[in-house]
Amino acid sequence: MYSIRRIIWDGELIPYYTGFKRRLATIREWDVPDDVIFVTSYPKAGTHWMMKTINILLDAQRKCDGDVDTRVLDSQDFLTSWPFLEEMEGNKLASPIRPSMVVCTHLPRRLLPVKIWENNKIIHLIRSPKDTAVSLYHFQKARGVGVGTFEQFLQRFTNGEGAYGSWFDKELDWWTHERQNPNVLFMSYEERIKAPEESVRKVIRFLDLENLPMDDNFLQNVVKRTSFESMKNEDGRTLTKGLAMQTGTFCRKGQVGDWKNYFTVKQNEDFDKKFFEKMKETDLAVMF
Repeated sequence: MYSIRRIIWDGELIPYYTGFKRRLATIREWDVPDDVIFVTSYPKAGTHWMMKTINILLDAQRKCDGDVDTRVLDSQDFLTSWPFLEEMEGNKLASPIRPSMVVCTHLPRRLLPVKIWENNKIIHLIRSPKDTAVSLYHFQKARGVGVGTFEQFLQRFTNGEGAYGSWFDKELDWWTHERQNPNVLFMSYEERIKAPEESVRKVIRFLDLENLPMDDNFLQNVVKRTSFESMKNEDGRTLTKGLAMQTGTFCRKGQVGDWKNYFTVKQNEDFDKKFFEKMKETDLAVMF
């Protein structure tokens, strides 16, 4: 068992990594190429699914364009070379990168590279905070983090004492500042589960992948390759090993509403009170 070390950087609570302070300063100043696509989220909001979806779509786009050297990572390379912004060293940020590279991050909005707000496309994922809490609890527990009981973990999560700070504050910040930004697409985990083909179609349109077919066969194929069962079977073992998970697997359930199996009536009432107090002025108040 171990505890996640945290630091406060520029007013934001984030996990501590070796060399993180040096890296964060470099990240803020990164001269990001315009075609780098960012996937941002609080942890456990569907980042793996979105990253894989985008890579499949970019691969298909290049093939439609006749580019035989797609330079898009295949499934195995993608998983073992996870382009995670928090872990990118200065030399990686400075070196030439693949066209339309996809980078994921759980960093707060204010700590992202300054230049990305000029031209880069950003897909921001959001998930029900109740399901997020349950998923994050199991994920950290499987990695050997001393999370305590679910009741103890939920209390810390609700109070904004988790590794990445307050879910409420992070999502409110994104919604307040970026909901009108045409270069930012908000997409919910629940949307992806309930309408998978429409979710893929929305990503295609947002990324201006105009050469891709939008017929049912193509969309269904993408949905099949990025379904929870497919990712669990194809990618789960690699991710589980790569993330040094001691028990369980990276892909656990992938369900909507799993929180109902964990929250007591009192916990649900208290959480709802906090949620609506924080989110009452946003559309998020009726989303979950």
